Amino acid sequence: MQTIYSRLELNDAIDPTRNRSGSLGFVPTMGALHEGHFSLVEKALSTCDYTVVSIFVNPKQFNNSEDYDCYPRQVESDLRLLEKLGVDTVYLPNYAALFSETNPAATVDLHGLDSVLEGASRPGHFRGVVEVVYALLDHINPTHLFLGLKDFQQVLIIKNMIHNLGLPVSVVACETRREASGLAMSSRNQRLSPSQQEDAAVLYRILKNFKNKQALHSPEHLISEGIEEISRALLVVDYLAVVDAKTLSALDSFGPSAIACVAATCHGVRLIDNLPLWDD
Repeated sequence: MQTIYSRLELNDAIDPTRNRSGSLGFVPTMGALHEGHFSLVEKALSTCDYTVVSIFVNPKQFNNSEDYDCYPRQVESDLRLLEKLGVDTVYLPNYAALFSETNPAATVDLHGLDSVLEGASRPGHFRGVVEVVYALLDHINPTHLFLGLKDFQQVLIIKNMIHNLGLPVSVVACETRREASGLAMSSRNQRLSPSQQEDAAVLYRILKNFKNKQALHSPEHLISEGIEEISRALLVVDYLAVVDAKTLSALDSFGPSAIACVAATCHGVRLIDNLPLWDD
């Protein structure tokens, strides 16, 4: 496995794959890797001829400087784990390398997808996301981009950006990996104790409740019920919503494209999750 810090080195490493028209898989991460990341990496390894994983904690997508400062960083252990998985190259760019050039994602129309749910609570967050993803895609030029559906809104917005800018990459969206309790795997979970993680598992139970009871109750009823249950678990709810999976518009009735989304703070740590409500 090669660990690379510059775009020039990166080009030298992956040009042979490009020149023979091989498939190049890319998994962007902010490090502090867990089984959810590994599932993306394994999918890339099984799909593509060559796999690149990036590690970069992007300050542009943090609204809270304390959250940025507290984000877990463990590059050395991440590198050991990625080498064990068989990754070809890990890219560790710096801020200047990614953001020193004009970035068309800074102005691309996101059609309002960035202004609701996470976007409403974290203004500018998704603009920072699309800027860094565009810069990384520009450096790597992969054929396939692997993203996790825990960040459903983010996947939708990145797909939108790729389509609007006409970028030649296929997005492979991979299912959310969960702990035994149902808690969605996240690097932020490392900031929670085992008992706090059990508290946080209420989020998935609420989402499952939406799926199980949608034939009996309205979204409004289940949202009210869910907020009460989350509050009893001593989490602070940011939003609990049922939206259309393509437009993120709020729904007042369940339908074939409904998805339930939640964000809450558990012992000072912000967590998100979602669950499609259509049949698997």
